[in-house]
Amino acid sequence: MEWLITNWPYIGCGVLGVIILATVIVKFTKTTKDDTVMGKIIEFLGKYVSLVMTDRQKELLKHAEEIHKGEAAKK
Repeated sequence: MEWLITNWPYIGCGVLGVIILATVIVKFTKTTKDDTVMGKIIEFLGKYVSLVMTDRQKELLKHAEEIHKGEAAKK
């Protein structure tokens, strides 16, 4: 348990990196069903998991939301 607490910032950033990668991949597919699922995952993380996230992890989650909404390409 101590290892988990000590390494939480790295674990969280790794998980969010995978979420960002999955979001990019989902955007390249033709179907919208996977977009819906990815949106629900990001929404869940934003509501419930963000309470225990570091500032860097919150920044990565915000970036994933921007990619999902298509706002990252506009910048």
